[in-house]
Amino acid sequence: MLSFSSPTLQIATASVTTTAASSRSLARNATLVVPRLYLSGLLLAQDEDQLIKLGITHVLTVMELEPSFSARMEPRLRRMHVAIPDSSEADILRYLDDTTEFIKTALENKEHKVLVHCAMGISRSATVVCAYLVATKGFSPDKSISFVREKRAIVCPNLGFRQQLDVFALQYNETKAAGSGSNISTGTRLSKIFGGMTRTRDIGGGNGRSVVKQSAEYQSEVATLSRDRTNS
Repeated sequence: MLSFSSPTLQIATASVTTTAASSRSLARNATLVVPRLYLSGLLLAQDEDQLIKLGITHVLTVMELEPSFSARMEPRLRRMHVAIPDSSEADILRYLDDTTEFIKTALENKEHKVLVHCAMGISRSATVVCAYLVATKGFSPDKSISFVREKRAIVCPNLGFRQQLDVFALQYNETKAAGSGSNISTGTRLSKIFGGMTRTRDIGGGNGRSVVKQSAEYQSEVATLSRDRTNS
């Protein structure tokens, strides 16, 4: 019996291989998101020669363990550590004001360069960078994710972080509109409500992955705020 190779299969296999190789390469390298702000995984963050080459002055770590640096690097770096797992149930929202301020303050000095990293530069650190873009560039959460993904294709904040980024944007924009005198806002209420969002198990696919579902109260607050803004 004659057998013939499948060009389609070969092309698909080559594409998958190339994509996988590209992802591994991105995970090992720093991505310039906006001038002087880089996003990376842990491997790059631990490469002191690369940090020096890039001129990094500030390191923001968004993962459970903080990398250690040699005596030659410690005096060069200002650091911030957010100890959080890459879980849809993790509360990253509580840190986004502080991480945004850390990045913003650092970049006010034209000599400073900031590296934000987690384990792979995909979810946690990407969420932090997106929050910074929401606060400083006026981006919507979706636009911030798309913008960062254009720079670093492997970026993919988990579902819980995406929802919390929405809350951050609402909270930030409302506080900005109301002025510095008002912090008790719809965004703040959403933040509290998010903490009580229901978690269920997706057993249909047999993988038992955790899924975050928005509570009815949370959905109602978002819908009300959206209507108010549309009518204003």
